[in-house]
Amino acid sequence: MTDSEISIATNGPTLKPLVLAQGNDPLSADDIQQLQQHMHQASWTGVNATRQVLPASTLQAIILAVTNILEKEPTLVELHPAASSQRVTVVGDTHGQYHDLCRLFELFGQPTTDRIYIFNGDYVDRGAWGVETLTLLLVWKWLLPRNVYLLRGNHESDTITRVYGFHAELKAKYGGEAKGLFMHIRRFFAQLPLAALVEGSTLILHGGLFRAPPKKGQGSKRRRMSGAHTVTACNMLQSLLWHLCRIGITQALVLPTSACLGTNQNRKVAAVNRVGAT
Repeated sequence: MTDSEISIATNGPTLKPLVLAQGNDPLSADDIQQLQQHMHQASWTGVNATRQVLPASTLQAIILAVTNILEKEPTLVELHPAASSQRVTVVGDTHGQYHDLCRLFELFGQPTTDRIYIFNGDYVDRGAWGVETLTLLLVWKWLLPRNVYLLRGNHESDTITRVYGFHAELKAKYGGEAKGLFMHIRRFFAQLPLAALVEGSTLILHGGLFRAPPKKGQGSKRRRMSGAHTVTACNMLQSLLWHLCRIGITQALVLPTSACLGTNQNRKVAAVNRVGAT
């Protein structure tokens, strides 16, 4: 893209919209950094500024492009960075804290081909800038699909986002266009991988282990689960996204939507499967 294709005024009250290049090509790294700065400016300008920088049609196109990438990824992403001497950075819940995400990239570096970022779910809700946070991660995933991995958290859910703020944020920022956007975002959520395995030994997932583990070999030939909009629609999905690990608990504590598993249970299962759970 050229400067004329992405132009947003940094001074004055007028914010010009991001325009994607024709041909469904991803933004360049320079474009993404410029977009990051413009969304940062818009985040302090007012609730309507985001839509000026990032029109609904543009956001929808970005979501669709990344969803198409995710549809080709397995439910368990297996990575082998050592072969290419790539550094792996794992990032936990960002929860709409856009400025923290920008600071994180400032401290650890922007995504590049010589490093791998694994974002471990919960990109929206609670914070006021879920749209900006999600968009920045989406455009990096679009540009570097083998270097940026987005896993699913329990907040990547139709029900949870209606309760904890992201659905309301979309409506505040996009008005009548929010309904269509939310439909595409729900589909994006449903296609997110559930876990990553690094070098066959480090398991990264948002929640925890199963209440009732699947039988040995079950699903070994099935590399992708069907997308589910509602986390509670699938027991395995609910376990992976909701279960917690609590230090000091010796026995599992079962809750209505999840279970708190002690370090002993996690270590036992990790040892049997020869992985370290993160």
